[in-house]
Amino acid sequence: MTLDVQITAEINKILSTSIIDNEMKKMIISNWEESGTGVSAPLERYKWAKLTYVSGQLFNESKEAVLPGAIAMELFAFAADIFDDIQDQDNHLISWRKIPLSQAIALAHSLLFISYDTLLSVENYEISKILMQLFNQTGLKASAGQYEEFTEQTKSYSSVDKYLAVVSKKSGSFTECACKIGGVLAGAPPGAINELGKLGENLGIIAQISNDLRDILDFHNKSDFKNKKQTLPYLYLTYVLIGERAKELNQLIKMAGSGQGVFTEKEQQRLTNIIREEGAIHYCLVFQEMFRQKALSILEKIQAKDERKRKLKKLINVISGQDEGGG
Repeated sequence: MTLDVQITAEINKILSTSIIDNEMKKMIISNWEESGTGVSAPLERYKWAKLTYVSGQLFNESKEAVLPGAIAMELFAFAADIFDDIQDQDNHLISWRKIPLSQAIALAHSLLFISYDTLLSVENYEISKILMQLFNQTGLKASAGQYEEFTEQTKSYSSVDKYLAVVSKKSGSFTECACKIGGVLAGAPPGAINELGKLGENLGIIAQISNDLRDILDFHNKSDFKNKKQTLPYLYLTYVLIGERAKELNQLIKMAGSGQGVFTEKEQQRLTNIIREEGAIHYCLVFQEMFRQKALSILEKIQAKDERKRKLKKLINVISGQDEGGG
């Protein structure tokens, strides 16, 4: 039985015994079915469960040892994604953005509670307690990061250092949690679990930079540019552009935020040209590579068999946009 099949079976089992509405169950399942198609399918489907599982495999190759935590992590992160989309008021094509706001919030809360309930299936009480503490710490850290992110949007400028600090809380906290849960359930030494957490934090930053690059050019589904979201490509452009190009960017920012339908396909292409021609993409890729190297350096120091490190190294490279066999 493949890992995907086993995760699907376990999630269906969990949902079938829960008291949530059947429509909710269908919406939850459809999320993974949709993410299981397309070019990015191997990475996107059950990505949180897989990160947890691969982290645990460094120390224990048994699927059964890590699977409960991996599934709980998948459900936990799914709930956070829904809350995030509601707060950002974007991603309009996703199923939970097409239902009333109150129902979407109820769906996210249901997933959150189910994720905690899934942790209770871990028979060792002390380990279950540690995992719940990790969930709590992650939720608090991510909420603080989200709050700070919205605070930064009200300012006329921010900084790359502040951006990285916010991202490490908002995105890095979840990847840190997934890696740590894998280590805890696999019986890794405390020092190795801490190193896995640091590795995961770097992965979260890499993934967020990738999202920032994708979302700033997604004018139909995302609101990053319209809301002047202080993402890495946005910060780069506002800092480095001078003269006529700076004036053009400021004009496009005003047009996008006016809400009067003046940010047409023509203006969208103008912005796309600025992003591509002025080095924003290269700048972001350099940052991604820096954090990829940090993650790989941490992995190298962890005391585990080389053959067990390969899967996690492969995942680091895929998240970073490198060839799967790259190094």
